Amino acid sequence: MRYEIAHAVRGRLRIRYPARWFAGRRDVVEAGVRRIPGIRSVDGNPTTGSVRILYDPFLLAEASLIDNLHELSEALDAPSRARAPATPHPRIETRRIPLLSVLGTGAVFALTWLPVAAPLRAALVLASGLPMLAHATQALARRRRVDGQLLDASTFGLLVLRGNWPAAALLPGLRALGDYIVAKSVVTTRRSVRELIAPEEGVVERIDGDRRTKVRTASLHANDVIVVAAGQIVPVDGTVVAGEALVNQQTMTGEALPVERRNGDAVFAATRVEYGEIEVRVDRVGLETAVGRIVQAIEAAADEKPDIQVFAERLADREVGRTLGLAALGTLVARSVDAGVAILVADYGTAARVGIPTAVLATMKRAADEGVLVKGPRTLEALARIDTVVFDKTGTLTSGTPRVARVACYARGLDENALIRLVAAAEHGFQHPIARAIRHLAAERQLRVPDAVAPVAQVGLGVDVNVEGRHVLIGSPARGEGRRQRAEGPRDARHHPSHRGSPRAEPRHRRVARARPALCRALTGGEGEADPPPQAGGTRGGHGR
Repeated sequence: MRYEIAHAVRGRLRIRYPARWFAGRRDVVEAGVRRIPGIRSVDGNPTTGSVRILYDPFLLAEASLIDNLHELSEALDAPSRARAPATPHPRIETRRIPLLSVLGTGAVFALTWLPVAAPLRAALVLASGLPMLAHATQALARRRRVDGQLLDASTFGLLVLRGNWPAAALLPGLRALGDYIVAKSVVTTRRSVRELIAPEEGVVERIDGDRRTKVRTASLHANDVIVVAAGQIVPVDGTVVAGEALVNQQTMTGEALPVERRNGDAVFAATRVEYGEIEVRVDRVGLETAVGRIVQAIEAAADEKPDIQVFAERLADREVGRTLGLAALGTLVARSVDAGVAILVADYGTAARVGIPTAVLATMKRAADEGVLVKGPRTLEALARIDTVVFDKTGTLTSGTPRVARVACYARGLDENALIRLVAAAEHGFQHPIARAIRHLAAERQLRVPDAVAPVAQVGLGVDVNVEGRHVLIGSPARGEGRRQRAEGPRDARHHPSHRGSPRAEPRHRRVARARPALCRALTGGEGEADPPPQAGGTRGGHGR
């Protein structure tokens, strides 16, 4: 059965069968393709006869995949096997195991310099170049045109006929080395991307009845309930069923400041619990999570060739015919085969096949190490054409780390350093960004932080604690107003007599001040906040604390 290749990029192939033929054989074709080692997914359309195939280019080369498809189509056309999927025959592939190919060809090259029998030397060199010859033959038979593989095979064959065994062994060795460099670059780039956004596999506490059991995240399934405490990474996409916590979702949303999550709220894998503890019902795990789909999309895009590589490879293929002609002409003019060989070894395709993807992937890895996530080579290539960048908010331009910008005191007898000592003591042990900013300020001023007694914290409100005999209440105005209402009654919480004796609404900063014997406030400015700083009498509570 004849078919055509509609689209081909590294890791993805789309072929098109006659629609009527494919409609009755879709299931058999898809099953047969899935049996090929290295296949990731197969999706056929019976209406158009189109089949999209995603594969791992380092386990399965494109030429080998096309061979398997050809054999599968022939088997389906045979009457005796029309209803059974064909089992693909394994073939020698240099890209399937690039490190072993490098070691094997390197060993053959070393043996050519040792005093071994000539027949054994010839057999080893021919065996090392067999994949190269097979690829060139298949490319010529299927594509009906010359390309870089044919040039490599011609050079190898000529060196073998000349008996130049070291040079003949070096040629497949260099090709295997190039494949290994590209494969190594892809592996390290994928690892950097995963380390940047994907949570590491670890151990979590799963709730089994009345007890908690420590299990590995890989063993979690949907509807399991796990416990995620402060400082831990959420390993799954799920729903909070109990508890409250502040969750940093910067890896998913880009927002550095944490958000409150309580019963019924959704949480995502790769986010961090800054404060509190929650019980999460597992909805999705592994690559099914939102971050898992992001990783898959980036890895799939990383396998695609950038436009410059496609252009360079096509240009190199067009030069193959001219190179062969020049080699023949050089041999005739110089009356020496060595002159023709010297022209043939000028392989223009190696730079495009090895140099370009290696440079692009190394750049993506470096960017990931610096915390910058690039979707793929084509995205990186598109940066060269960008002349304007628009940022939607200030948080994009900053580190997202809050810092204490100013300290405002509203009571006598308590200076800034004393206030910072009290607040830092109350915030000891908490991972909220504001708490870390206050502790950092105390460390900068080299202040001795006392111990806190009986701290009581509530997500979204703040901390209630005793420090050196003082009752310290830190957090949002809601907590202070609530305590004052219980102490003074609702009337006093709303009004107080003015100097003229007529009732008026009490300013908010005075209401908070009356709720506490002595009040000082640390105003924090988060790098990345768009809100303007508060005035001295303002009551912005500092991000829910």
